[in-house]
Formats: sequence, C-alpha cells, structure tokens
Amino acid sequence: MFELFRLPTPKKGKVLGLLGQNGAGKSTALNILLGALQPNLGRYDDPPTWDELHIKFRGSELQTFFANLIAKDIRTVLKPQYVDSLTQLSGTVRENLERADEKDKLDEISSMLGLTTVLDQELALLSGGELQKTAIAAALLRKANLYLFDEPSSFLDVYERMRIARAIRSLLDDNTTIIVVEHDMAVLDYVSDLVSIFYGQPGTYGIVSHPHGVREG
Repeated sequence: MFELFRLPTPKKGKVLGLLGQNGAGKSTALNILLGALQPNLGRYDDPPTWDELHIKFRGSELQTFFANLIAKDIRTVLKPQYVDSLTQLSGTVRENLERADEKDKLDEISSMLGLTTVLDQELALLSGGELQKTAIAAALLRKANLYLFDEPSSFLDVYERMRIARAIRSLLDDNTTIIVVEHDMAVLDYVSDLVSIFYGQPGTYGIVSHPHGVREG
C-alpha cells in the first residue's frame, strides 16, 4: 500500500516543478490534484469524503484549492506520462488536434512545437518524439486554469526540450497554474518558478518537500 506524505501546493501564476525518483508518488500527486484519485488519509476501510478532506486541509492553501476543485471552479488538463496510447487513435495529427483545439490556435501551436511537417500523418506512424509533441500540443490547445504535464521531455533531444519548455511557459498568466513532473534538471530549471522534491522508498512511501525556489531546490 503506497503512502504519500504531504501534497505539492499549486500556485496561481507560477510553474511548479516536481522532481524525484521513480515510484516516489509524483504521478499519484498529479492524479489527486486532478480529482481523479481521492486520498484516504490512511482510512482504508472508511475513506473520507471530499468534504472531509476539505476540512482536513483547513487553514492551508490546499483548502482553497480543494474547495474550488469540488465546486468545479478549476478546469484541469493533463498531459499524461505515457504517450504511446495515442497510436490507438484513428486519424491524422491535424484531425486529432482539431478536436482538442478550444483556442483556435492549432497552426500557432503546431509551429511552436515543430509539428507542422507531420500534421497530415497518421498518429500510428509517428515517432516517440512526435507523439510526445502531439500530446503536449493537445494539452496546450485546451482551455484550463490548471495544466499538468507528466514528463513532457521524454523522447526529445535537447533542442526540442527547450522548445517545449518555452511553449509550456507561454500558457502562464495570473489565473493559470502549471505543474510539471520532470527528470531533466535543465528543463526544470528553465520552465519552473518553484520546485518540490519527492523522496522516500519507491513503491512504498513518498514525502513531498515544501516548494523552494529553483536554485535552492
């Protein structure tokens, strides 16, 4: 049974980077912040309701966050860790991104990420890097006030990693929060304003540090 001690705290107008070894709970934390996974506070037989969780975090920034999440005042978008499942979708890159596009920025985002030359290719024919950039583009094209990117630099070279880091930061405004799980320190240094470190026993428990400035983290 995996235990996670503390949660990363989303900050409006900031990019929060999450760094730590595999199995320390980073993806678990993302799923909790998405509302897709409900913490049980160690009560395995009688898990708390969301209202009880709201009370549990009283007096903290997470109380406000969960209150807004429960009230559906937070719209979330996740770029998942694994992108190979995209190959199971039918249609071209363009067709799939058109379905995701809520901002009428398909051409702009495609150019920003270097996807223009593959827009008319079938998803099943894309390389790992092209699938990664397509998944990132789909997230960038959706409207949200909380964006979560799980390992966005996988399959990408150094140049492409900096390109996607700039694209992710381009989402930021005073009402938007971004959380990025990343192992590449250079990408994390570039994209993040704050960093929380995950440590512990992989697969058993994870501990989340309070957010630090990037240099300090």
